[in-house]
Parts: sequence; C-alpha cells; structure tokens
Amino acid sequence: MFAPGDLKVTLHGRTLCNYKNGRMLFPERSLVNSGFIYRFFKPTSLNLVREVMAATGQKPGCGIHERDFRAMAYLFTLQEISERVQELKHGGCIFIVPEKRRPLHTEVKYQCSDRTIWTCLKGKLILHDQYYGTNSAMPVQHDAETATSLQSQTQDVEDGLRDAVETVARLTAVDGAVIVNRRLELIGFGAVVRLGQAAPYRVFRCEDRRATKKKQIAIESYGTRHRSAFEFCFNNQPSVAIVVSQDGGIKTVTRVGKHVYFWENVFFDASTEI
Repeated sequence: MFAPGDLKVTLHGRTLCNYKNGRMLFPERSLVNSGFIYRFFKPTSLNLVREVMAATGQKPGCGIHERDFRAMAYLFTLQEISERVQELKHGGCIFIVPEKRRPLHTEVKYQCSDRTIWTCLKGKLILHDQYYGTNSAMPVQHDAETATSLQSQTQDVEDGLRDAVETVARLTAVDGAVIVNRRLELIGFGAVVRLGQAAPYRVFRCEDRRATKKKQIAIESYGTRHRSAFEFCFNNQPSVAIVVSQDGGIKTVTRVGKHVYFWENVFFDASTEI
C-alpha cells in the first residue's frame, strides 16, 4: 500500500502491477522484448534458435516464435551479464555492435576474439534438445549411460558459460568499455571513444519502451562514461550501450533517428514475457 486506495505489487524491486481507482494497471513490457532495444537483439536471438534446431535435426515448421525458450535464453544471458556488472559495484560500460561490424571512432586498447559465450550457450541448448527431444515437459527415454553423458556435458557447458559471463563482467573494471557483438563474441576491452567538441545530436531520457514519453537532458551533466556511450551509439548505428554506474544504476542507450535515447534502471528481464 503506497496511497489510500492504491496497491502496488513488487518482486525484487520490480513492479508487477498496480491497483488504482478500481483498475489493475500493468507496467511496460521489458525493453528487450519490445521497442527499439528489442529490435536490435531480435535477429540474433532468432538465429540462435535456427542454429540449435539445425544442429539437432529439427525443422522450423510454421516459423520460429520470438518467445521460443531458446531465444529467451539469449536474452537471459544478456540479463546475467548486466546483473553481474551491477553486483561487482565498480561500474562499467559494454558496447554491443552487429556481427562482423567493427566500431567506428573508437580506440580499442586490447583487441581479441572470443566466442565462448555463444559457443557454450548454443551447446547448452543443443544438449537440452537432445535430452528432452521436442517435448520440454518430459525427457525422452535414454539409457543410463546416454542420460549420464548428456547431463555431464550440460554441466560442463553451463560452467563454461558462467565463467565466460564472469570474464566479460570483470573486464568492465578496466579503464574503457568492453565491446562485444550481438553474438556476444568479445571483440575487445579498454575501448575509448573519441569525444567531439560539440555533439551533433540531442539526448533523451525515455520513460516508455517506444520513447513516446521522453525528456531531453543536458549532455554535459553526465560523466565521461555516459557521454562515451552516447557518442558511441550515435556514431555506430545500430548499436546498444549498457552503462552501469557505481551506485548500481543501469542505463540502456541506443540511437533512434538523429538522436540518442536512453532508459534508466532497465534490466534485461525477459521473465515477465514467458
């Protein structure tokens, strides 16, 4: 209860619904499941599903639904990376670019190429489908040796995925940003964006996923980390930046049209859409 006649239901700080004036009101859907941010990640999440299905001999049939649990697993991994950076409490910034795209106007001090997250995530989902078949409710009938082998392999790839997520999160402690592509391949870290004298764009703080409610902010009121994220997204369209402050706040940044938009305290939370 937060006002006479009003009721708010929350879980772990997230508003699930409000009851006001006799009506049940639900919050906006997750940004990663709708709106401008989701548009950026959707093609890769669906490609993951296709690759897993191809590896296990499945056919898409009538098409792949964007709420397929394998597509959602990709979004959950993005969520885990963001939450881990937040838990480390040192702040950090992650720039995400399309596959086979090198960032512009950015100096990457430590360049690399590591596909561990994608490989482990894909491997985990392939093993899941091999264990359960096409029915996720009940596993298929395996002999004891096969079942044990699949469970052991799954544990190995889950451990590898967790370690890879931890590595990316901890690299955000290095001065500069971490850069990955949409397949979560680590491209480099210690990245520094060259800031211009005057930004040729405006920056808006958005209150809803489709940016119909927004307010222009003064760019100079933000520090180097945020300004670098704004500049990066402007110069590298399409792209997304995840900025985690030392106080734990998260901003998700992208370019929309001629300007840069961001959303505050947004987690990559797909759970409400399953």
